[in-house]
Amino acid sequence: MGRVPKSLTKRSKAQQQHFAAARNNNGSLKPKPQKEVALKPAQEKVSNRGPPSPRKALAETKNKLANTQRKVRRLIRKQDTLQQTVQSMKESNTMLSKKLEVAEQHRETLEKQKDRLETRLAAEIKAHHELKQQVMQERREHREEIRAFKKRHLRADQVREHAIKRARRESKPPTFKLMNKRAYSVTSRKIMRMLVASGCARSKVGHVLSGLAAELGVKMNSGRSASRRTVSRAVLEGYIAAKCQIGFEISKSQGKHYLSQFSNRGVNFESRHIALRVPDYKTGDLSIDMNSTPQIRLLCVDSTVDHTADGAVKGFVDCIEESMKYFNASPYAQILKKNVKIRHFFHVLKAMNGDHASKEKSAARGMGDKKHQSAIEDLGEDRLLSMPVGELVEYLGAWNQKKIAQAGGMEEWNKLSQLEQAKLDKKLMQEIIMALGQEEYNALSPEDRRTLDLFIWAGCCMHKDQNSFRAGNAEMMLEWVRLGIPPPILLANKANSATLRKILEPGGPNPLDTALSEDEQRAFEQTTRGGVKTVALAGAILNNKDDKKGQGDKHVHYFQEKVDKAYTHFPDTSNTRFGSHGDAAADLIQYLDSHIEYLHLVRLSKQAATLTQIECNVLKALGDPATLTELCAMVLYTQAVSKPYMRAVRGPKSDNILDLLVSEDISHVNGTLDGKEWDNPKAIEAVVKLMSSLPHLKALTVAFFRGALATWERFSSEFAPGGLIDEASAEEKHLAWMPATNDVNEGALGGYRVVIRGKPSMTLHQYNAMAMFQRNNTQDYMDVVFTEADHLYVMREARIIDASGLEKKRRKAIVDYRVEVARIRKGKEEARQTKIKADAERLSKVVLITKICDIPALTVAKLGDQIDAIRFRGLPDVPPKSRFPVKLARQEALEEIFIRYQAFILEKGDAVPNVDMLSGEQVVVRDEWEQQEEAEMDED
Repeated sequence: MGRVPKSLTKRSKAQQQHFAAARNNNGSLKPKPQKEVALKPAQEKVSNRGPPSPRKALAETKNKLANTQRKVRRLIRKQDTLQQTVQSMKESNTMLSKKLEVAEQHRETLEKQKDRLETRLAAEIKAHHELKQQVMQERREHREEIRAFKKRHLRADQVREHAIKRARRESKPPTFKLMNKRAYSVTSRKIMRMLVASGCARSKVGHVLSGLAAELGVKMNSGRSASRRTVSRAVLEGYIAAKCQIGFEISKSQGKHYLSQFSNRGVNFESRHIALRVPDYKTGDLSIDMNSTPQIRLLCVDSTVDHTADGAVKGFVDCIEESMKYFNASPYAQILKKNVKIRHFFHVLKAMNGDHASKEKSAARGMGDKKHQSAIEDLGEDRLLSMPVGELVEYLGAWNQKKIAQAGGMEEWNKLSQLEQAKLDKKLMQEIIMALGQEEYNALSPEDRRTLDLFIWAGCCMHKDQNSFRAGNAEMMLEWVRLGIPPPILLANKANSATLRKILEPGGPNPLDTALSEDEQRAFEQTTRGGVKTVALAGAILNNKDDKKGQGDKHVHYFQEKVDKAYTHFPDTSNTRFGSHGDAAADLIQYLDSHIEYLHLVRLSKQAATLTQIECNVLKALGDPATLTELCAMVLYTQAVSKPYMRAVRGPKSDNILDLLVSEDISHVNGTLDGKEWDNPKAIEAVVKLMSSLPHLKALTVAFFRGALATWERFSSEFAPGGLIDEASAEEKHLAWMPATNDVNEGALGGYRVVIRGKPSMTLHQYNAMAMFQRNNTQDYMDVVFTEADHLYVMREARIIDASGLEKKRRKAIVDYRVEVARIRKGKEEARQTKIKADAERLSKVVLITKICDIPALTVAKLGDQIDAIRFRGLPDVPPKSRFPVKLARQEALEEIFIRYQAFILEKGDAVPNVDMLSGEQVVVRDEWEQQEEAEMDED
């Protein structure tokens, strides 16, 4: 029999005590006590039989032991079963406890739900009660309304009759007050200006107002229609208001000016702007935030009688003084008790910019001089007003004695008229103020002088790039000679093409190595070549400034259908826009095959299937590797320098030109120049594809950049280290704010040209009135500042301007100036001809030397006469005697000239020319302004 596992015999402590009590001392189980009743017979029976045998007793004992063990095992199994039952009961008890807890929680939840439902039910009962009350109230109201409706129904006929009578009596349309006391109202004048600014013709504004009123069902209180003159005067009122606005803003702010010029139909025009920090009229607050970005105000577009810098300065000062005059006389200025003078403008004038023409720079210097003079006058007046009375009397007395002495004494002074004495007194006071002011200025510290005289000039950034591109192209064209390789193909016009046909043919001789005839040489010198010429010709074909010439929309439509749907137009090289040549080069390179294909299409679409000379030139250039090399170099420069630079200078309008090129953190990261993506990645990809077939692209590109760099340095001289801009503080740059480009001036002049093309009879002051009123947001200023008195003031001044004949006076001034210039030139020409004849008579009498050995005996003057006499006798290429001021140099020059003259006599014969032959041989030195006038006359 196997051993019972320990796990089955494990007993609890109570069981162990129970079994311990049931065992004998030897460990065997005690026999279970039996009832004596059952034992007695057995004992008696056994006792009767006698003692059993040992073997039988042992067997019985073993049987009993086995029975006992079986009982023990049964008891153990029973005990285990009981333990498992107890354990199951405990687990059941635990599960019942948990279920009891869950049931308790569910009971609590149900109780809460019960409470909520009871609350909700109470609220719904209450709401139902209230709704019931409301419904009952509405029923009562409806009953009352029904009773009222019944009553209204009973008197409806009577009410309808009264309503019909009242409607007939009040059936007048709303009235718009076009007139106010026999004058057009402020609102109607405002609408007139808005209509004109929107492009409506002045003669049609009255009809438009009447038509709008009729369509809107509005009746105007006047049967009259605004005439063209009435509308023109309303526009001029905006001009006066804009002038008052400029004067008001100058009195409150700081500013600077810059101007530009152009010609229209032979008359020179200038555009003038001023940058001011101004109030925000939209909010109605007239205070100025000094940290705000200045606003650019249009002063005027004006014609000039001459092209001088002094005339430009005078025109600008007159324009500012006119604005101040209108503002000072306005009722609003009287309320503010302000009287703005030109000195206030010069006090706040800090900077000026424009293009890089010499006249612009001279005008800037002139404005700087006037600013300095104004500062001296301010200091002098302050010193004069601060002097004690006794010192002032003594000081003025000394100057008065000096004045009388200059007049020749008291007797001579008394002989002068009152007007002449007043002029001398005025001149004397000016001298006194300037003398005192200069003393005060000299006593100031260098820092105070710098603050007082701060005036910065800067050139337009777009002109810097334009001129640098031009210089880069010139250097690139010279690089072909340095490399010693054939340059781009010649692009001759029709006349020169016929003359140079043998050179232009493929495989023809090199014109640099071939002897050319005089006509061929002249045609060769007149013929140009290269990338810039190619894009100019392409622009004339594909986007001509004359809409009647070139391909125009046909080219655009073809490219949109066949090449690129987003294609707009070929760059406007025909009008020479900023950056147009670089963009055109990118266009030709990017769509090279498409452009060639299109030119063949143009040829085949013609009845004769031929190309014009200009079309033929472009087609040949697009197939020429040297020309393509220049075009690729132009693309690389444009994408690497011009485009990033334009993004910088034409970025936010708040950019200050003084911070664009002198920033301390400027680097290649800020600038491909700017490290950003290419402006035209496809053009760059096209250049990369062509690189393998253009071996000289790198050298040409380097030359282009080299030439542009030299011009960049020259045109950016105002930013040089140690200059005024470089040493300016942040506050000074803030005060001298300038826009980065001259776009506003160019735009104003271009806008005038566009307007005057559509309305050729419009006067200049009418255009200025519309442009200033619209660009300067003058209506916002009027809405905030103007009172009834101000509106009457501008109406009165507009009538004065309208009756003054300004346009007639302007044109007369231009004509009188040109007549006067012609008279002066005629006098100079007559004097020149007289001098030529006198010189001819004198030189014809000069006896020429016959031998070279006679030269040393001549004086300097006679040496000069010999040189002039030989030139007079027809020897070509004789330099003037002024080139040889020293006697020895003049002797050597005469010796060389005399030898050539002897050869000339042998060839031509000795003949003294007529006096008239010398006209045109003399070099007459003229002033710069006269040279400019002659150049303009030649263009005309």
